[in-house]
Amino acid sequence: MQEILINVHGFTNDRLFDSPARDNCHEPFAHLRERLHQLGYALKTADDHPVEYAARVIQFDVPTTQATPWWRPWKRRSVERNLVAECQAQGLADRLALVVWEPPVVQPENWNRRRHEPFPVILTWNDEWVDGVRYRKLREAVPYTFPAVADVPFGERGLAVMIAGNKRSGEPGELYSARRKSIRVFEHGVPGKFELYGPGWRRALHPSYRGTVTHKWTVYPRFRFGLCYENMGGVPGLISEKIFDCMRAGCVPVYWGAPNIAGSVDPACFVDRTRFNDDADLLRYLRNVPECDYRRHLEAIRDYLSGIGFAAFLPEAFAQTFIDALHLQDTP
Repeated sequence: MQEILINVHGFTNDRLFDSPARDNCHEPFAHLRERLHQLGYALKTADDHPVEYAARVIQFDVPTTQATPWWRPWKRRSVERNLVAECQAQGLADRLALVVWEPPVVQPENWNRRRHEPFPVILTWNDEWVDGVRYRKLREAVPYTFPAVADVPFGERGLAVMIAGNKRSGEPGELYSARRKSIRVFEHGVPGKFELYGPGWRRALHPSYRGTVTHKWTVYPRFRFGLCYENMGGVPGLISEKIFDCMRAGCVPVYWGAPNIAGSVDPACFVDRTRFNDDADLLRYLRNVPECDYRRHLEAIRDYLSGIGFAAFLPEAFAQTFIDALHLQDTP
């Protein structure tokens, strides 16, 4: 059985495929490994496996040894193994594939197209690059496994919640600062009806802060709305798990991110943050949403989650994208 090596920074010893993880987020990778096994390939984290024995080498994000800027301390990087250089040195560059995973607010190097030159195949969510030939569309996948949640009565729910880390970026388009602005407005405007969760926040500065959570489904059902802001706005195709985690937990998302979100998610399922002038305008709207309108959002969510639109974000579609892009349909 031939090996396929996958290099995701911070993941070794096949931990990328472990089941116990936040919100079961590793499940799509475990499913990819199982599908490739069915085709006769063994998917492994790169570790120290020699590249000459690999049928394919999948690099997540362009390799970098640059120092991490002060405003990105959560992404501190040690010097990582340069699989690209190893493949090139051994004349195996045709086996390389790049996944452009992180947006520029997290890893600016990804947006330097010259850094893509060594890769004959590139998978990305960025719709502005996808051409169906070299650049292939890859959606971020969400797990199949998601528990049933209680339908908490409308009147017993808090107004809104945000589950996000406290991060910063100097890149244009970042939405980290937008999160902080929303938090301040909601804390002041609806004290006791808004809660904040996630790493990096300080309770002394944010009275709404309630700590971290392992699974979002333990929090979202207690609230009417979840503020789901991507790390970056204005880039077509940047749709992460955030909106889906909220929807699957029976909470209506307030979404800010991909400008073409309506092409992937029924607009009836969420509140579009970009329709509002500011956070105060948004807060006024959310406070006045009647229960009948809220229930229509939940009905639209249930319909969407059972349809083909959502299926495009599930592990089977995720795995099939790799199989098609890397021409792995036939057992080696």
